[in-house]
This record gives sequence, structure tokens and C-alpha cells, in this order.
Amino acid sequence: MKSYILIWLTTLLIQQDDFVIKKKSVGPLKIGSYVEEIYRYFDKDKETKLIDSYYETAFSPGMQVTREGEVLFVANINCKTISSFEIYSPRYKTSFGICVGSNFGQLKKVKQNVTLKTNEGNLSAAIKELEMSILFENDKRIQSLDFNKATLKDIPDDVKITSIIVY
Repeated sequence: MKSYILIWLTTLLIQQDDFVIKKKSVGPLKIGSYVEEIYRYFDKDKETKLIDSYYETAFSPGMQVTREGEVLFVANINCKTISSFEIYSPRYKTSFGICVGSNFGQLKKVKQNVTLKTNEGNLSAAIKELEMSILFENDKRIQSLDFNKATLKDIPDDVKITSIIVY
């Protein structure tokens, strides 16, 4: 009986860790890993699809990963390895509890050095120590800001996070 409980607890911990965003990793996948590593955790035919992310109007290959119809993330590819991740699913959380769907007010409470930057023409927040960018919904309040002069105080607390990039 004890061995069944131990196996169940181990499985539970592994499953929880599968959805943690850390520096240079998303769940069990790491930046620099071969793209084929994705197939250890996701069904190649049902849950993955090669896409073009069109970064800076150039061909940018990526592996889109879905589960149960939800886009979880895109692993951006450089040759045969993963160069970055863009997370779209609220299943994935940082160690400090931030996920897609969290708001800027929650991000401001995190004890990390958060700075603003522009990313592909959108305003985002960078957490340099964790090598992450946080992208926000592009509503009228954000569009009306001068990105060159905007500060953390200019971002409304209720602006939602739409994706998290791990680089």
C-alpha cells in the first residue's frame, strides 16, 4: 500500500512540475534541447505542428504544441534546437505564480526586477534575471501610451498577460 501512495505522490509532483516556467525552461523542456525532445512529452501526430511564427517578417520556424484543443506554447527553432518558448496557456505558471491571464497588478507585486520594453511593436515587461518577457493585451489604454516614455506606473493594474516568452 505504501508503495502505491509513493508512486501516486511522485506522479503528482512530476505532473505539477510539467507546467512550471523557470529560467530557460518550460516544464521538462529546456532551451538548447533538440526539438525531438518535445515528442517525449507530446504526441507527434496529435499535439504538435510545425509553424512559421513570422518574426520580423522573416521565416521563423516553430513547433506549436497543443493539448485537448488548447495551444500550450510554441517552441521557436534555430536549426535543430529550441531557441525560445512563447507560452499561451494559463496551465503554465512561474515559481511566483504568474501565468497567462494574470494581470499587471499581480506582476508588479512580484519581487523581481521588472522593466518595460517593446517587442514586435507591442509593449511588454522584461524580467532580466529569469530571461523572460511578459506580453500584455493590446487594448486602447496600452495603444495610447508613448512606448518610449511609458513607465510601470502608466500600465493599468487590470491589463491582462497574453503570453510569456522564455528566451
